[in-house]
Amino acid sequence: FYSSNIRITGIIISIVLTIILFSIKFFNKKNKLYPYIILGLALWIAVFYSGIHSTLSGVLLAFSIPVLDDKNRDKDLSYKIQHKLELFSNFIIFAFINTGISLSGNLNLANDYPLMLGIILGLVIGKPLGIMLFGYLGVLVGITQKPENASWYDVLEVSILAGIGFTMSLFVAEIAFFGAEVELSVAKISVLIASFISIVLASILTSIGEKVQHKK
Repeated sequence: FYSSNIRITGIIISIVLTIILFSIKFFNKKNKLYPYIILGLALWIAVFYSGIHSTLSGVLLAFSIPVLDDKNRDKDLSYKIQHKLELFSNFIIFAFINTGISLSGNLNLANDYPLMLGIILGLVIGKPLGIMLFGYLGVLVGITQKPENASWYDVLEVSILAGIGFTMSLFVAEIAFFGAEVELSVAKISVLIASFISIVLASILTSIGEKVQHKK
């Protein structure tokens, strides 16, 4: 949706590299990281060349790294990478790059309220609704299962927390409103407001749930 000057050659190469990435787990018995790094870098170059936003290569790479069950976490390559990069991604990339909000220019929230309202409702209501609906349908048809000892009320609490939209919400805003400083600032403010509302709602639900449990 946010791409331009699409190159078919780059897309074809990206598809081939993605297939190879998802096939590595069948040959990489020792679960080494370097094949994923080499092919992941090549995929980034191919996706960038194709004209599609290169960040998608990171998403594909993450999906291609095998995830083991909880009993084998010490051998889980995905788990190890996640925690080794946690400090770097959370506090350096996110905190210092993604959250800058410009309050200069013709910032007028009264004029941009449809944009603000859409983002806030999407995060505070849309995300929890989608998670609950598709989670329930997934359990209903048997393609997934609810965690042990967890109620649907617990799932609702987590769904509400999903409204804390920071990373991907700000990323989408950056590429959707590229060059539109006012709209980008409104979008970022809206994401922060929605995150705050989600935190408050989740806290209230958790408090209510704890009181109900104590009464039992």
